[in-house]
Amino acid sequence: MQSKKPISVAFTSKFENIQNKLYIDINVSSKYSKMPNNGKTQIKALWDTGASMSAISKKLAEILELPVISMTKVGTAGGIVNANVHIIDIQLPNGDTIPDLHVVATDLVETNMLIGMDVITKGDFAISNFNGKTILNFRIPSYADINFVQMAVNLNPVSSNKKTKRNDLCPCGSGKKYKNCCGKFS
Repeated sequence: MQSKKPISVAFTSKFENIQNKLYIDINVSSKYSKMPNNGKTQIKALWDTGASMSAISKKLAEILELPVISMTKVGTAGGIVNANVHIIDIQLPNGDTIPDLHVVATDLVETNMLIGMDVITKGDFAISNFNGKTILNFRIPSYADINFVQMAVNLNPVSSNKKTKRNDLCPCGSGKKYKNCCGKFS
């Protein structure tokens, strides 16, 4: 029996100015679609940290002719509704694919897909707004802690009157030895 290769995904989307909604162009398809080429369709997807599960529009589910695999209840702004569950593959801007994603079909207004926490929690998701431009970074799997506090401390090490020895705990409070923390940069 051959083991499944783990998904490995990483991409960056850069926007020309500060964004309050993060849309990316992705390809959606499904091996269960009745359409040619698995119904491969390019859409705009919205990253939504408030959505526990990814969702597609009912219209997109119809266009792709996706079979219903189950039903579930979904909390929306309009209350709790019954929703069909479908299986899709999403291809991210860099060409990497997240396969066999279970999504609910619901009424979406500004987009054809919400990428929810079911995807976001598979890895690391970071947004920065540097020099008036928004940058979205995403990777699966998570392989390191993104710690902005520690990064700031490393850029501005804490100084003290007492000489810190290499094997002492770092005075910044990270819990690491000085040589493995702020001491790297001094």
